[in-house]
Amino acid sequence: HLNVPNESASTFFGASDSTIVSSSTTSNDFDVSTLNDDEVRERFKSVMDDLFEGNETKKKMFEQTTTAHMREMLISHYKLATNEMSGPKSPEYQIQCLNNVTIDNINSKNSKETFERVAFSLKKYGLKWSKVFSENYNGPNAMLKAIRACISKIQYTR
Repeated sequence: HLNVPNESASTFFGASDSTIVSSSTTSNDFDVSTLNDDEVRERFKSVMDDLFEGNETKKKMFEQTTTAHMREMLISHYKLATNEMSGPKSPEYQIQCLNNVTIDNINSKNSKETFERVAFSLKKYGLKWSKVFSENYNGPNAMLKAIRACISKIQYTR
């Protein structure tokens, strides 16, 4: 549905440690709109370094985006962390969805939806994608491992 650069951005962006839900997430989103261009680039770069540690290709790809785009991505990143704590995406709902995932779901035609749900949960609770998946292995077992890590993190942050 999205073109590849945006998909990478939405899948990996927001997985930084600042996503861990705390009172600081709300002020972050305000901060971004008041930062000057250099500060935005700096903040963006530190998030990228954190997310793509050791993956220079991805870092370079993101560093070529415009400052305006960086600003938007940072704002949506912080909004996601703040807003998704209530409503249908609340921790209970997330845990319930993740608990229902099996190897069969992952290998089925709905695997993209499952994958995105797990990605979203990882992002939301500040788990680094790279810590759960090794760079070159995205198989079903890695997915189940991610889900388990995610569930324990969600329970821990409540």
